[in-house]
Amino acid sequence: MTPTDRARLDEIEERERKADKGPWSVQPSNSDAYSCFVESGTPGRDDERAIMSLCGKTQETHLQSWENGRFIASSRSDVPWLLALARRQESEIERLRAALIEIQTDHSIEPSEVARAALRGEEGSK
Repeated sequence: MTPTDRARLDEIEERERKADKGPWSVQPSNSDAYSCFVESGTPGRDDERAIMSLCGKTQETHLQSWENGRFIASSRSDVPWLLALARRQESEIERLRAALIEIQTDHSIEPSEVARAALRGEEGSK
């Protein structure tokens, strides 16, 4: 991962931490047939509130607004999951890179032994 990629992940994580913890949901409007709201509510509390309103002027645009709302509401749980996945993959890549460097620099190590240990996730394969 490049330094730019790491910085971007850090920025995304900061925005995620500052956002309402949720859970987020998309709800239809009680007053307008073509509107919906993305809402945030904390489990165990009754103070749900609208984060944003999405409106469509026709049934077709309302359906698109609804799908946009589903995407936005889902991002509350999807983004943290994706960030964690990216960080785990970054760690795995770094671990495998270190194992490869060890194979390339320490000629007393049997490459197949190190490679098998690295794939199993073991540290220190000597």
